[in-house]
Amino acid sequence: MQQPPRILFLYAHIQPFLVAGVRKLVENYKVQVLVVSWPTPQASPVKLIEHDNISLLVKDNNATAIQDQVFKFAPDAVYSVGWMDKDYLRWTKRLKRSGAKTIMAMDTQWTGSLKQRINCLMAPFFLRSIFSHAWVPGYFQYEYASRLGFPREKILSRLLTADNNLFKAAFQNSINKKKRVFPKSFLYVGRLIPMKFESLLGAFSTLSEDDLKGWKLVVVGDGPMKELPEIKSKNIILKGFMQQSDVAREMENAGVFCLTSYTEAWGTVIQEAAVGGLPLLLSKQCGAHYSSLINGFNGFLCDGHDLSDIKKVIKKFIELSDNELVEMSERSSQLNSSADSETWAATFMSIFQ
Repeated sequence: MQQPPRILFLYAHIQPFLVAGVRKLVENYKVQVLVVSWPTPQASPVKLIEHDNISLLVKDNNATAIQDQVFKFAPDAVYSVGWMDKDYLRWTKRLKRSGAKTIMAMDTQWTGSLKQRINCLMAPFFLRSIFSHAWVPGYFQYEYASRLGFPREKILSRLLTADNNLFKAAFQNSINKKKRVFPKSFLYVGRLIPMKFESLLGAFSTLSEDDLKGWKLVVVGDGPMKELPEIKSKNIILKGFMQQSDVAREMENAGVFCLTSYTEAWGTVIQEAAVGGLPLLLSKQCGAHYSSLINGFNGFLCDGHDLSDIKKVIKKFIELSDNELVEMSERSSQLNSSADSETWAATFMSIFQ
């Protein structure tokens, strides 16, 4: 293309990986970006970066006004978050007809459910008339996109990536300190809602002082579960929601990262923690474990539905020596440093080739 393309992002709640990726798009390719998003949630108010090439519109009860600005922007490419927003679908379909590349971002794992099989039957008449490409983070999402009828050359990979510059610096700033004294702390970063946090809180809060041997659980996040009595334990430190730069500093001081969701399509925070040099304690339900964790190499897997299994793995970490934990830290960072915002931006731009 002669001029840098104009790119429209139709998003739900802005996430850190998107902020980092958009930053690389405007820095490396000089694109013009318009982001439309839902109102910022109180529990995770991520901020979009300020840049002359980036504009933001908040979609509240003003769909008609937003629509006018979207069509006036006349994007060359549209990135839409799945098919959950009917306005987004209608706008994207119209823009595709006018010649824009249209990308459906999708992190849903293929499970073979009846609903998914029906979606696959309907996709040629519905999704494929709206989207030219699908963008997925991993293998099980790729399988779903393929079953929805997207040709393999139209399925992009590595949708969800970490801001590697930020989190690799956290690893480099902390690894020598951890070689001297490894922190006796588990770190959770995420919303405090049952599907993400209930099993970890239930497991950790029922371990005895003898089991814990001085280890703490540091909780970074906000949500309704912060009011539960179990979280008031002296062994649990609640810090509230943090922006990415502050999360990276928490990772410098943390020992092991935990995410034991019983439902988790992916979990980008897993990649961030791994690049940041943290051993991983993950449930097998977390989609990102397939690319970020080798069981026994840089962490351990558990079943997010099984509290006894989670407790067993917590105790397994506590029994490791400092040297073993440091080795896992180094392996985590090495294993997860290839996919980053730079490759995310390059992947996006590949649709114009």
